[in-house]
Amino acid sequence: MNQVFSRVRMLVGSAAVAAAALAGGCTQMLGFGGSSGSLVSESLETGATYRPTFETVVYRFTDGDEADVLLTDIPVNRLADPADTLADVSGNLVHIRMFFRPEAGATPVDTTACNSTVRHAVLSSGAVGIYAGAGFMTPWRTPGGERFGATVHSVSMRAIRRTADFADRLGPGRITGSFNAALDERAANALLDRLTRLDTGLERPAKRQLLQRTEPEPGTKPAER
Repeated sequence: MNQVFSRVRMLVGSAAVAAAALAGGCTQMLGFGGSSGSLVSESLETGATYRPTFETVVYRFTDGDEADVLLTDIPVNRLADPADTLADVSGNLVHIRMFFRPEAGATPVDTTACNSTVRHAVLSSGAVGIYAGAGFMTPWRTPGGERFGATVHSVSMRAIRRTADFADRLGPGRITGSFNAALDERAANALLDRLTRLDTGLERPAKRQLLQRTEPEPGTKPAER
């Protein structure tokens, strides 16, 4: 009997949270249910590392082989608002696309293997830089369920576009880490649309000011001397 009551309480609680999420749109949906992501960008020239804390990790899928994962530490209601210029926002928006799912024992995990692409937008109070690259990721399960997780193996990255006031302080680098994304096609579409708009019309390549181990995050200007 106690198990029955516990089950009922769990279902009622889940329904209440889901209703609140739907009432608030994408903003409430994201981050609900234990989604998480930890990605580290490392400069190959200085060894400096950059590790954002992602509050939102969602994904959408085409089939069992293809999936788009979006990670961000920026409030989703702002990213989803086409009228918001994000001029006062500093943060990150990452898109990882898996274009085929490796077969266990059949696909090698080495420096030449590639089954995914990554785009990483860094925002810094109006300045924007886009990093991009390709590499290998190992999914923990097939896309299509409520959760999709994977390990990202040393994806090579470089800055490809920027606004005039953005400083590339990482240089050529790599991204490693993992994620556990919640299935949310609506939110993923909104974040992907924002990333596409951020990417449109930017200059290339980003100017170089390498990030040292003790310096602030990419995109911020060095202190006056």
